[in-house]
Amino acid sequence: AIASGSAISSNLGRLFHVNQQTRTLLIGCAAAGAISSIFKSPIAAIIFAVEVFSLDLTFASLLPLLIASVSSVLTSYFFLGDDLLFNFNFSDKFQIKDTLFYVVLGIGTGFASIYFTKMYFFILQFFERFKTKLLKLIVGGLAIGGMLFLIPPLYGEGFGFINNLMLGNDIEALGNTPFDEHLDNIWIVIGLLFGITIFKAIAMTTTFAAGGTGGIIIPTLVMGSALGNVVAKVINNCGLGFTVSEANFTLIGMAGLIAGVLHA
Repeated sequence: AIASGSAISSNLGRLFHVNQQTRTLLIGCAAAGAISSIFKSPIAAIIFAVEVFSLDLTFASLLPLLIASVSSVLTSYFFLGDDLLFNFNFSDKFQIKDTLFYVVLGIGTGFASIYFTKMYFFILQFFERFKTKLLKLIVGGLAIGGMLFLIPPLYGEGFGFINNLMLGNDIEALGNTPFDEHLDNIWIVIGLLFGITIFKAIAMTTTFAAGGTGGIIIPTLVMGSALGNVVAKVINNCGLGFTVSEANFTLIGMAGLIAGVLHA
């Protein structure tokens, strides 16, 4: 949705022969509108556009962004009602005593974002070796099929996976896997969740490189949610007597990875 809206805005800018600064603002408005309507978060959408597109935060830029964002979220409410992609309630407070653990998670998401970016460009360059689209499709299909067999949650956009992690439904988040008989062992669950952190970037980029379509933001959120949940589970089960909120760490993991990948 973000890419489509940005493309339309860019073409409108060309049609009306506006300057580069105005065209960038148009694209930013489209991105803010898409984020606002998808997630029903108009304020976050404005911040996203300002940071990602490096827009100057002036009245001349803020007013169009605000109009685009509010118009989009109102349109979304009109057609979709109160339905939300991420529908959860906070049950655990953020504790000051957990700050050091959040710092550790932040460093972890920083390294994960570097891994995400490096893997993205590496796989794209790897698939450039294949001369035909059919060969790219075959190699990509086999690779993705193997990953999905071992880690089924890699399939799809990942909204259900994130929602289940936020609600503490680990087994539902993982779905059916070849390791179902061992999911009573928390370390198997941790290993599978960490596998999602590792392989989501590979599956997403392989899809792109093989000729498929998709986005970067949601896979990034999926990776971040899995990593945050893994860190919380390790802390809670390492035997040192610490207890942290897995839901809060899942949320912070998402924020940390999106910040690292988008530099926003």
